Amino acid sequence: MNEPVQHPTTAPTPQEQAPAEEKDAHPPAKKGKETFGTFLSLREQLLQSGKGGVGANSARFNAVDHCIDQVVSLMNQPLSGDFQEDQGVFTQLVSAYSHLLEACNVYTGRNARTSSGKARQHIVSQIKTQAEQDFAHLRDFSDRMSSLPPEQRPKTMVEALGMARTRVLTLKAGRESQLHHVGGAVSYLGVLEPGSLTDEKASGFFKQQDTFDPKLSDTERYVQHAETLAKRKPEYQGIAAAAISLAKETGSVPNMYQDERSTAKGTRLAMNFSCEMRRFASTDTQNVDHFHRILHTHVAAALPESLPSARLRELNGQLSQGLPLVLPEDMYENLSSSSMLDLMEYYSSDALELFLPKLASEKKRYADADKTVRVTDRNVATSRMAGLLGIGDLVAQSERAELHDAEGKGVQQGNLMQKARGKEVAAFFTERLRDEAIANADTSNANSITTFISPQAQKDLMESAITPEFMESLTSLQVLDSIIGQCDRHYKNYFADVRDDGKLGKVQGIDNDFAFGFHSLRGQVGTNRLGDFGYKLVDSAGNIQIPHMDRKLADRILALRESDVRLMMADVLEDWAIDSLCQRIAEAQAAIRNDQQNNPDSGRYLDDVSQWDATVMEHLRGNPKSPTTYLGDLLAAGDQRGKSNLPSPGNFAVSDLLDKLQAKERAQVWSGIAGAEDKAEYLKSHGVKNQGALDYVAAHGHEFTGSAEELSSPDVSWILGGNDVHSAEVVKAFIAEQERIKRSRTHPS
Repeated sequence: MNEPVQHPTTAPTPQEQAPAEEKDAHPPAKKGKETFGTFLSLREQLLQSGKGGVGANSARFNAVDHCIDQVVSLMNQPLSGDFQEDQGVFTQLVSAYSHLLEACNVYTGRNARTSSGKARQHIVSQIKTQAEQDFAHLRDFSDRMSSLPPEQRPKTMVEALGMARTRVLTLKAGRESQLHHVGGAVSYLGVLEPGSLTDEKASGFFKQQDTFDPKLSDTERYVQHAETLAKRKPEYQGIAAAAISLAKETGSVPNMYQDERSTAKGTRLAMNFSCEMRRFASTDTQNVDHFHRILHTHVAAALPESLPSARLRELNGQLSQGLPLVLPEDMYENLSSSSMLDLMEYYSSDALELFLPKLASEKKRYADADKTVRVTDRNVATSRMAGLLGIGDLVAQSERAELHDAEGKGVQQGNLMQKARGKEVAAFFTERLRDEAIANADTSNANSITTFISPQAQKDLMESAITPEFMESLTSLQVLDSIIGQCDRHYKNYFADVRDDGKLGKVQGIDNDFAFGFHSLRGQVGTNRLGDFGYKLVDSAGNIQIPHMDRKLADRILALRESDVRLMMADVLEDWAIDSLCQRIAEAQAAIRNDQQNNPDSGRYLDDVSQWDATVMEHLRGNPKSPTTYLGDLLAAGDQRGKSNLPSPGNFAVSDLLDKLQAKERAQVWSGIAGAEDKAEYLKSHGVKNQGALDYVAAHGHEFTGSAEELSSPDVSWILGGNDVHSAEVVKAFIAEQERIKRSRTHPS
């Protein structure tokens, strides 16, 4: 094997660089030590792993690599707070960026002849684009840093880089709170219409910065959300302040509608505030569960497949006083890794150190780590990672932004996000299967309308809409999601172009808040999932699991370097998230290299979109009872013989129509409340069964007008919630639509 490249202490000038090219073929490497639970350098893994080595690199290549290392090293420098001293660090970083740009210009100006050279050239061009922006913004930020108050100055170079990479937007008129918003109080997006900003090129959605700390208590989260709600909806500012004060005083979550100490007790304002806060709490529950499972999955990779319970009893008995647990009598003969993880919650690190040292080290590592998650920035990180891999158009673009109001007084930190192109894929198939689903719906039980689409009808309706572009892009999105640890790509989280012939084209993913967790790509035996909806690219033996992938994407994955990732991600991801990302990339690289060396004729890597044909579709479909690809999930959805994590498009079509009919019926019911003398009795006669809601209406009936605007009020949504409001009338309307579809099939116009 070639010796590791020794980097020079200064960047080579363009004149010093030789015109050598990267080599596609690499000699075997010596096998290195496998490490669990610690960050494994990509460079070290590539140099030492028996699953691939590094061949001789050109001087041009080494110059770029060296310059990136220099920039990353300077990015990690702390700032002292002394302006003159910090200015010197800025000057060094700007100089390093200047050298990086020179090296990138030389490297991208050559004619790459090999696939690996072309892949690396693409990545360098992406880094060059980011470096050009950083170079200009850092010089500007360095000049204006002296005007910032000391408390607003960055504490580290990474923080300074993040501020320099943040796009500054200014509204032409009004404030952020006056924008039209979509998504409700929890998922709160301000709509930036074209022409609404002084930057005429900017438009899209503005999402305020959001973080999540799994270590916070319920009360601390309540305070955090009350502050957020008050900012987003000014009408709640007074009651939010009172709620925060009460929560801090009592150390518990207050009910502002019922609590005797609430200044707004018994008012509609208090009920609406409580309803809004319950939505935040519901999201919190999902987040806590998600991040707990992320940690659970990651730590599981450090454990043996199983541990005999007899051995655990023996080890438990050897622990000194105060450390043993009282173990149940009816334990399984062999404990799974999941059971061992459950034990982690009860054993101290000292006890674990004696018989599960790997688990003990993981427990300590993540107990000590700052696991605060920059949720909104994960969308920015996804955009950057997709760009590095040459598939930037497969995710809705997002960038860090700072939004100023027109008066220059209010500033909001967050993201500028672009609207996804095309149509939500689930909605597309819902419409495509709609008539078939409704015509075959069983309406004999008014409380539970079910549907059945014949497997052949579903197969024909779905497959006829799938194109090679759709398969290729959806599979590339799956590969990206596996690398970034995105486990939430459910059926509503990707869109697709709808072509003129009515078929689906390229996809585009949205909502990447749950990406970049602790996940490893190498799961244990029988575990190929990332969360509920993602799939691991690599199995427990280190083998590629996906039947096909784009060859250019595979080449770009192989061309990535650790320093590339750190340069692009330092300001948007936590250190532990970057470490885990680099680990996943290393695992993917080792698996792809192994596969290409050991199975050169597998046909897994496709060079052209035309190769994504019917045969490839069948490979991606796999076993409908246990699909392993996004396309397999989609094709299995609605198939009564299979099981999928996606809801059936047929059932979804039925429920979608029922929801629309239900909303129409609720609007009619609510409009009639104005003329009702006893409003609670009126609603009861129209199907409202929630006694708490009826009592609430009895207390506040004089405040309700029955207007259409009231329907969006949180308390009215609660009153009319459920499926019991005029359910009989909804079913009648559904049956009428079903009969219309059947008649149109029998007597087409």
